[in-house]
Amino acid sequence: MMTTMPRPGLDVAATEHRRHSVGGVTYPRPDAAATWRGTGAWANETLGSAMRAAAARHPDRVAIVAGHERITFAELDRRSDAFAVALAERGVVAPDRVLMQVGVSVDAVVALAACFKSGLIPVCAVPRYGLREMRALAAESAACAHIVEPSAAGSLDLAGLGLQLQTELPELSTLIAFGASPPNGADSGEALLDAAATAWTSTGLRSVVDEHAPAEEDLLAFQLSGGTTAVPKIIPRFHAEYLGYARHWMRRMQLGADDVVLWPLPIAHNAGMLLALVPCLTSGATLVLMPRFSVEGFLGAIAAERATFTGSIGPIAGRLLDFERREDYDLSSLRLFVTLNGAREIEAQTGIPATNIYGITEGMVLASGPDARAAARHGTVGHAVSPGDDTRVLALDGSGEASHGEVGELCFRGPSVLTAYVGHPAATDAAFTPDGYFRTGDLVKADDVLGERCYAFAGRLKDNIDRGGEKFGVEDIEELLAAHPSIAEARVVGMPDRDLGERACAFVILRGDAPVPPVEDVGAFLLRHDVAKFKLPERIEPIDEFPITSVGKLDRPALRARIAAILEDEQRQR
Repeated sequence: MMTTMPRPGLDVAATEHRRHSVGGVTYPRPDAAATWRGTGAWANETLGSAMRAAAARHPDRVAIVAGHERITFAELDRRSDAFAVALAERGVVAPDRVLMQVGVSVDAVVALAACFKSGLIPVCAVPRYGLREMRALAAESAACAHIVEPSAAGSLDLAGLGLQLQTELPELSTLIAFGASPPNGADSGEALLDAAATAWTSTGLRSVVDEHAPAEEDLLAFQLSGGTTAVPKIIPRFHAEYLGYARHWMRRMQLGADDVVLWPLPIAHNAGMLLALVPCLTSGATLVLMPRFSVEGFLGAIAAERATFTGSIGPIAGRLLDFERREDYDLSSLRLFVTLNGAREIEAQTGIPATNIYGITEGMVLASGPDARAAARHGTVGHAVSPGDDTRVLALDGSGEASHGEVGELCFRGPSVLTAYVGHPAATDAAFTPDGYFRTGDLVKADDVLGERCYAFAGRLKDNIDRGGEKFGVEDIEELLAAHPSIAEARVVGMPDRDLGERACAFVILRGDAPVPPVEDVGAFLLRHDVAKFKLPERIEPIDEFPITSVGKLDRPALRARIAAILEDEQRQR
């Protein structure tokens, strides 16, 4: 088994730039961190201090718009202080971990900002995660508190899920619900916030928060990997590292305090946090959120708020292109639309400048800015946002670096690269090359555009599925499907979808003469095993045997190609 050499900048020793250490987390080495701060790749402050500075510069400017709610920077500063104090009064203090299942709202931003300021570590879970996923995340993160926003999860009872977790994990002692009357055993987020805001002066609130405030190399958040494992792996992100990257993103996108950023997707996800929330909260720009997405609401928000920047990490681009009444809305304020793919078509049909981007929670974003040539913005996903990122493309035959223009695996190292998955040393070893490059599992080819090395996305090596921006592994689904009374074996792959990018398709080998089970029956079976609803297969395809590669391994690309061909044939016959 290959063992990686020590990667640049890994250490767990104490440092003057870190106040709180969390067991199981690998921290960047002090000498490497000092270098990255010196080059500007990292910030020389925390996110909390940057947020306070922005509030001081722009106290009366609107910070967050979410539906009918608006909150200024000064109000957000005080409310987040109050919520941090409310948590501290319940014994939740730095560096405790807090499970977050929140939506797209002012309350969600207040809760996250409270954590950022006070050194608490939000575990940024998906609101629609069920008991299976949350049980594992709670245990692996050693969380002691759980904040939920029931309206963010549709029919899933998040408060009930939180109570069930408490019965299984007594250390998860605090459950707080926003936006609804909480059940017995849970506290009201609004009531806690209001009580603290009433009982304390602004100076008093701030003194309590500052008592526990983090330093620049402390943990900012636990983000989650969209990799191939059943439960997402935990990715530690740090204040100086994350804030530095957000500022590089702002420079690339030419964002500043006068911008209005419309983000129509979950705000606690890495994309929402890094590309929208952190840039706005630290610069003075206004962030417009959409608690419920509709094309009409999206276009209406652009027109009403005079949004200058927006994007789609999921299904929004396709729905926008299909909408026939775009001309009814004034979109002239927009300077740029970012998307994972389809920038050429978006710009051609809407007239809005658009650019393709690429990002991975393990640490790197590729993009071209608004002033880049169309060939870079439309034909590639651009180049690394941080000048400290070191990228390479590895040949698929294992012979070293791929030739220019040859498809290979995108790898990178640098100031933002994952230090180590929390609690998963084997997965960490497998994720890196011997010389310390993180293997993304994504396929690209290098493309020089006017002297700039850019990358064109060409697919994935990993077995994960990206359904509307929610990435998930398939191992647990395949294992559970093999226990279905009609299914002997199952393999799950992504099938192309215009709106969501991909949906899950299960290829199944049936037991004896069993009939093909309806997709609804399979979904109900998996839900009984606490699988999150968005992971359910949306098509069942019978197969006699699974294709294998020349070395005897499952050929998942062949399965993906097979379902893509079936869908194309069905489309032609319509």
